[in-house]
This record gives sequence, structure tokens and C-alpha cells, in this order.
Amino acid sequence: MTKLFINKTLVRFTSTQTLVTPAQGQARIESDPDNILNNLITTIPGFATSEAVFNIDATADGSATIIAGDQFGNFFNFNLPLSGSGQNFFTLQAQLANLFLVWASSVMSVWGT
Repeated sequence: MTKLFINKTLVRFTSTQTLVTPAQGQARIESDPDNILNNLITTIPGFATSEAVFNIDATADGSATIIAGDQFGNFFNFNLPLSGSGQNFFTLQAQLANLFLVWASSVMSVWGT
């Protein structure tokens, strides 16, 4: 589990892989060993947000299934095509989301702003 604080609010990242945060200016999450991350769960314990911005830096062309959950237990999902050259930015907007799941068909690292 990796924990980052944004404006003094805990944001929790979990995965079936070991996560590391090699700081380079923005919130960055990778796996250890490198190049195996293909799933990430993001939660904001006790809080919700109306917007989250991610950039999936994929190592190959593929796709990711993005799932967002709201405070009422409703889930919303979509597929995001991924370019292996990276720069796969997407923004999730909701009234109050407190859970984000990313499952990718290719290996990735994730940047958030």
C-alpha cells in the first residue's frame, strides 16, 4: 500500500503488486520490480472527490478498464485505449467519487495531478 497526502487528505493506493512512489514532481506510482504494474486501486478514506486526473504511462498499446465508485455504492466503468508511447491522460468527474480502479492489459506506471 502506498499513501500520499494531497492538501492533508490521505489518498490510498493499493495493488496486487508492490507499489513504489519515485517522486519526480508529480504523484507517480510504479511497481517494484519495475514494469509489472497492471492494476491499481485508489481510495480516499472518509472523503470523496469530484475530479481526479491520471496519466497511464503504458509500455505497449492496449487498453485499461477504469471503474469509479460513488458514496452510494454505485459503480461506473469505461474502457480507455492505451498508447504504448505513454501520455494516456484521462479525467474522471463525478459528484462524489471515493474509489477508482484501473485494470490494464499492458504494463503501466500512473501519474496523478
